Amino acid sequence: MLMELKMRIGIIGAGNIGCTLAKKFSAAGHGVMLANSRGPESIKELASNLGAVAVTVHDAVKDVDALIIAIPEDRIPQLPKGLLANIPPHFPVVDTGNYYPGVRDEVIPEIDAGLVESQWVELQLGCPVIKVFNNIMSVSLAEKGRVQGDPERIALPVSGDDSEAKQTMIQLVNDAGLMVWMQVVS
Repeated sequence: MLMELKMRIGIIGAGNIGCTLAKKFSAAGHGVMLANSRGPESIKELASNLGAVAVTVHDAVKDVDALIIAIPEDRIPQLPKGLLANIPPHFPVVDTGNYYPGVRDEVIPEIDAGLVESQWVELQLGCPVIKVFNNIMSVSLAEKGRVQGDPERIALPVSGDDSEAKQTMIQLVNDAGLMVWMQVVS
């Protein structure tokens, strides 16, 4: 008997966070599509080992219930223009990144001048984003998930303006073995 998928999740980024989330969400019964900048053939075996399907960046956005972008912040403008032009209202788009100028990221003048990082990402993508999974290292994400009710369960904040999109992400945080610490609204 085939298990019915809970949600279909697209993940753009096959680094530590993207792969860890793909594995966790797949194990929780979600269908996961994993994409990177080099194309599906370059991650086909990796995706399969994580329980995901390797797809193109465009296919990671098609027919999914949520999209997680797990790439360095300075790479956001390199995503295809108009990639998210046809997403429905309240569609959860997650930015897992943080801006690390001079360490990993090229300088982003707008952020350095005071623009809030998530607002800059929203301007690049053309849609609202939810910030989550941006304050946990991939090792902790992979190893420290616990069942609901465990007193050692780690909590994460979920931040964004769209309460419906945040509710979807709160469920996915729970499915990753974590709990929501608080909801931050701007």
